[in-house]
Amino acid sequence: MVIHNWDCAVIEVAVANRGRPFKWGSTDCVTLTRRCLKTMLGVDPWAEVLPRYRTKKVALKAALDIDAVTAIESSGGLEVARAFATAGDVGIGPELDDHGLPAVAFLLPSRKALFSTAADGVLIVDHLTLPVGTRFFRYGE
Repeated sequence: MVIHNWDCAVIEVAVANRGRPFKWGSTDCVTLTRRCLKTMLGVDPWAEVLPRYRTKKVALKAALDIDAVTAIESSGGLEVARAFATAGDVGIGPELDDHGLPAVAFLLPSRKALFSTAADGVLIVDHLTLPVGTRFFRYGE
């Protein structure tokens, strides 16, 4: 079930974090996406499949224990075609980031996506600029 006015609330999360430096367990792409999902759904759908972390070591271990797509699908995420991806969906990039982990983005209203990189920190970009091959998943239907 989706929370009323979730779209305004996730924009507040995105704006509050935009430009902040990358930090494990705070502004890494998975933690940001998790925070947006909880804001949208009222619960953390990843609570049972992905532990919270504060260090790179624990994040990498979690990624080795379960891959991103399996974690999303086992927590209720349903894959949607890129053409149908919209606000509230989660994107998983086709390539690994600079830490060897899959890049994760949360799609915001107005065709924007929230994600982060170690080099650039937290970014908000047009979601149409996410790489070809990005897979999209939907929660809350």
